[in-house]
Order: sequence, then structure tokens, then C-alpha cells
Amino acid sequence: MRPGTVFYNPMRILHGSIALLDEDDAPGITSPDYVAMSAVKGTLHQRWFYHWFRSPAGAEFIKSLTRGAVRERLLFNRLAQGEIPVPAWPAQLAAATQFREIKRTRAAIQARLAALEKMPAMLLRAAFSPANGAGR
Repeated sequence: MRPGTVFYNPMRILHGSIALLDEDDAPGITSPDYVAMSAVKGTLHQRWFYHWFRSPAGAEFIKSLTRGAVRERLLFNRLAQGEIPVPAWPAQLAAATQFREIKRTRAAIQARLAALEKMPAMLLRAAFSPANGAGR
């Protein structure tokens, strides 16, 4: 996979099995069970499409195209037949920029929360270390 790829598992599409390999993510590989798609620059922004695909509107679109008796699935040939309302490129680009900023902000907050989670143990270690006279 290369950055900008949107992919999904056709057999688990209604269970949130949709992902985006964004520009700041490391390239990798995925299961051959997944459908991998690339957007067309200037026409469809991959980050906008990913968030739309995971939105309630995207879920309704997916439900309208899925087929299956036991498990709903969405093969790429059915997806390719669907039509979605796509905003003008500048609107997609503006939304995609905001989505990227939200992702970065979330990552920064998660890093701070992880550091805060470690603080009680660090404080206890410091309080009971020999340098602080503990254990005398």
C-alpha cells in the first residue's frame, strides 16, 4: 500500500472495516481480502472520501449496494457502479486539511494522556527510591 490508499474488506464492510493509509503513515501491505483504491487528484480527495465513506451518508450508500444472504458484502464491481455527491475540489481539499489537523491533534492528546497514565507509577518509584531515603 502507498499513502493515499483507501481500502476495505468487502465481507466486513458494515463492521467498520474501512481504512486510509494517509500521507504521514508508513507504507505497508494488507490482506489480499481487501479492496484497495486510489483517488484521482483534482477530482476526489482520498481523505475526504475516506471520512465520507465512514460517515452515516457513506453507510447508507454502502447498504444500498451490499448483497449477501448470510453476510452483507460489497465487492468493488458493485461499488464502482454507485454514484455519490462529490463537492468541488476546493471544498474537499479544505475538509481534508481539517481532517488531517484533527488527526494530528488527537495523536498529540493521546501521547499526553499516555504520559499522564505513567505519572502515578513514576511518582511512586521516585518517592520510594533509595535516593529519597526510602527503606531506612
